[in-house]
Amino acid sequence: VIDWFFSDFLLFWILIQIIQKEEIMNPEEKQKLKKIMHQKIQDLKQQVETFKNLSKPVSPDNAIGRLTRMDAINSKSINEASLEKAKQTLEILKQSVNELDKPEFGMCNNCEEPIPFKRLLIMPESKFCVDCVQKISESFNSNFIT
Repeated sequence: VIDWFFSDFLLFWILIQIIQKEEIMNPEEKQKLKKIMHQKIQDLKQQVETFKNLSKPVSPDNAIGRLTRMDAINSKSINEASLEKAKQTLEILKQSVNELDKPEFGMCNNCEEPIPFKRLLIMPESKFCVDCVQKISESFNSNFIT
């Protein structure tokens, strides 16, 4: 009798876990998130093009002063870094759109708890919940302090 009870309990527990994982987001939330993701992708594509234009080399024959040239070179470096960040975020976001319909989408890669929907609305490419990001960040920073 105990074995039967335990096996039924275990089966029930497994079913609850599956159901909970499947109900991370309802269809309306997924649709809203998908729309936001597509808008963000379009915005990032525009940013990439803008940063590409701003990252063009500073022509040495351009008749600008030495300090102005240094400012232009410094701005170019900042724009190149921004370009790389925008490209990286764009690729992660495209990957996230493809994973949106998977049952594990919206689950933290660290603690496997649901990422709050409001966080996903702000950063749809999020792979971690806020608590885990803080823990990872603290752990990372503490390694450099010692």
